[in-house]
Amino acid sequence: MKDIEFPSMVEANNQLFGNFMLDLYHKDIMNHIKNYYEDEKINGYSMPEGNKPVYIRTSTNLKDVEEQFSYVLKTTILPTDKDGTIRGKVTLYLAVEPSRVNETNLPKVLKQMKLIKYEHEEVKK
Repeated sequence: MKDIEFPSMVEANNQLFGNFMLDLYHKDIMNHIKNYYEDEKINGYSMPEGNKPVYIRTSTNLKDVEEQFSYVLKTTILPTDKDGTIRGKVTLYLAVEPSRVNETNLPKVLKQMKLIKYEHEEVKK
């Protein structure tokens, strides 16, 4: 078997990790965006220029996060319509428990993810 190369630069690893986390929670992120705008025309999102995809921290000592979640993710995205129109700039704060992503039939008290905060900002058109 050939050696598998991984990026040695921290910045490249951080960007790949951020993209991985966005992929992992894509369905939930899209549901929150569609609920906020109350519009099914929204079909995706992009990243603001120069923005890191995801910031992450442990949930320890955060009063807004229940102890059932290990991490808090913060991401800033640009929700877009099917025609490419950007709806705004959105920052999401998500409490997540990655170990539950593939679990089915979880008790209601054990969620995979919870929206903590949703910030919307208008963008110039």
